[in-house]
Amino acid sequence: LKLLATSPEVTTLCKAQTWACEGQYLAVAERLTGAGEVERWQSEVPDWEKAIGVYNRCWNQSRHVRIEKSPSNLNKVSQIARHFAYRKRDVAFIIMTRSPCYNSSSSESDWRDWVKLQLDAMDVLRHYRHLVLKYEDLMTDVYGAVRQLLEFLPELESLNPRVKGVQNEQGWDRQGQDMSWTDYVLEKSEGSLNRNAYKITASAYGLAQRIGYWS
Repeated sequence: LKLLATSPEVTTLCKAQTWACEGQYLAVAERLTGAGEVERWQSEVPDWEKAIGVYNRCWNQSRHVRIEKSPSNLNKVSQIARHFAYRKRDVAFIIMTRSPCYNSSSSESDWRDWVKLQLDAMDVLRHYRHLVLKYEDLMTDVYGAVRQLLEFLPELESLNPRVKGVQNEQGWDRQGQDMSWTDYVLEKSEGSLNRNAYKITASAYGLAQRIGYWS
């Protein structure tokens, strides 16, 4: 989010001061979904007409690119796509993949479950604007990733990884997020591409190929 938010045309949900500027917690506050993790990840909630109405109270209406980036949306892609079925030009999706070699916070089993959701989403979005972006590209070739993003979504106009996209007053001051993307990379990436590597099973290797690694 911190990179996309450097666009002069982007507005986020940070005004609501939810965790990591995620809309799923706004949906919880408005009782559009349950508060627990299982409830938040249910595919049939929230009602997207009502949810977008809630988000519109936080988005800057003068900006044209309005971002909602809750991880739980990955399990709701079919419902979101259905909501925009007759307005496909009004929506775009970015799916961020991660190599099993750079899977720092979960088991291989969790990674496989996540990738299967991503593959399902890619299938649903065949006729919608969507970009599959590798996390490793953001960490090791940020300007190449910027070019990908701008080509995919020209409405962004520009992105600058050297400036802060979200500020403290917008409710994003935790976990070191109040910094530019390049500062974040310098702080987080030193040695991390190798530090979290582990033996990759044949199953994980096959899934990684399906999302664009080693193909």
